[in-house]
Amino acid sequence: MMKTVAFLKSGFDVERFRKKLLCKKKYKTLLETYFNDLPEIEDQNSPKFWDEKFATETESDLFPMSTDRNRIVGSLIQPNTKVLNIGAGMGYLEEVVFNTIGEHIDWTGTDITNQTLEKLKTNFPKYHFVKSKIEELPFERDTFDIVCLLEVLEHISPRHTFGVLKKIHTVLKPGGTAIISVPVNEGLEMMPNNPNSHLRVYSKELLSFEARISGFKIKRIIALTAFPNWYFVKKIINSIFNLRKPNNYIFILEKK
Repeated sequence: MMKTVAFLKSGFDVERFRKKLLCKKKYKTLLETYFNDLPEIEDQNSPKFWDEKFATETESDLFPMSTDRNRIVGSLIQPNTKVLNIGAGMGYLEEVVFNTIGEHIDWTGTDITNQTLEKLKTNFPKYHFVKSKIEELPFERDTFDIVCLLEVLEHISPRHTFGVLKKIHTVLKPGGTAIISVPVNEGLEMMPNNPNSHLRVYSKELLSFEARISGFKIKRIIALTAFPNWYFVKKIINSIFNLRKPNNYIFILEKK
């Protein structure tokens, strides 16, 4: 068992500590940090918090990177598959899929919201939507071909992270695909009031560790960088010259 570390005064201290353990390949100690009573970043996530946030957010508020992410993920989803989208939010991924596949898919979305979830049911009447916490998904083993978890895992406290990933692993069919995206290099600690209630500071290496521990094979990792203007031009230039660090990773995982 990991000894109590006195210098870990805040959730951000713990996130930095995890990064150091990962760099030093101290995987056993790193794993223990998820199951010890260590400080965590304050959690504001609630149905009320997200309903209010979604009520004032419009598509124009989203970075082009977010639109690109939904486009990329949508291109990975084929007709006549059974898909679970955890944390459906305002339904931007649903919109992409509906515009390309329509109703030729068995689609289920979940969220913790109230009003926003009702809007999704109205906007996509042939898709299924369920109010559920991610830790309590009401689905049977080996149910879905694909599970999407886009910009959600960073809202899960460390003590629940592996339970969530194991749950996704369980509801996927053998050989099924999990598509997970997380923000990186966002300067979370410097943001006033943590406006999106992110509870984790992710990196490609950290999510790779969590995915492998949870029984997934990493098939592909796609890096995205946030450019508010001339996005696709700058995306191409950045892919050649590597001028800016990624702000987002899309992990495409396979259930082993």
